[in-house]
Amino acid sequence: MKNDDNYDCEKRSMDNVNRISLVEQVTDVIRNYIDAEDVQVGDKMPSEAALCRLCNVSRTTVRESLRLLQAMGYVSLVPNKGAFVADKNRSSLPALNTWLMNHGSEASDVYEVRMILETRAAGLAAERATAEEKYMLMGIHAMFVEEARKENLAGIVLYDEKFHECIMKASHNSFIVEINKLISDTLRSFRRQSFAEETSAQLAVDMHGKLAGAIMNGDAVQAKNLMRQHLETNVHLIEQFRKKRE
Repeated sequence: MKNDDNYDCEKRSMDNVNRISLVEQVTDVIRNYIDAEDVQVGDKMPSEAALCRLCNVSRTTVRESLRLLQAMGYVSLVPNKGAFVADKNRSSLPALNTWLMNHGSEASDVYEVRMILETRAAGLAAERATAEEKYMLMGIHAMFVEEARKENLAGIVLYDEKFHECIMKASHNSFIVEINKLISDTLRSFRRQSFAEETSAQLAVDMHGKLAGAIMNGDAVQAKNLMRQHLETNVHLIEQFRKKRE
């Protein structure tokens, strides 16, 4: 039988995962749609009804997400006509997105930075994560597994980002958290392309599970080693994608 305190903590954490917030989750899904290569500035977005079906949420949630994206500069909302793509590069480092896509070989340089930051963060998370943060990580991993099972690319990309973001936050190092935000945003296109590889999502499912387990068990050495292996695999997948484009 579970300890009551642990059970309450796990329940609160799962509630938080389910809220992460819902609007934020839908916003990320729509941003992933906008980031797709075949979507251009000026294109009409899918209808609210279609976005509701895509995200399995209410019309109210979709409208809030669209208003948030409008405030961020990604979409424009035209009365009686719908939403249109306004900008595809509204990140805090817009030029970096273009640079990464045009210099695939140099993307390994960015992953070297991630290797330093995220490997260290994984070790710190194993040492510092609270019980609630650990259960949050397991909850996000469960959602990632489900999206991989459904082969839902947008969901896979979303929960991969959130899994790594959760580890960064659990490191309790504010500098690592801020740097990760910048890198995660610029690498969204690479995430989408790497997960388009047939086996990549299942590889991530396996590695995420081991990583979450090491952090749950407080094993800093194992967490660091697993994160290093995980990122090395990602570099290999990006290189494969680059070769296919040549």
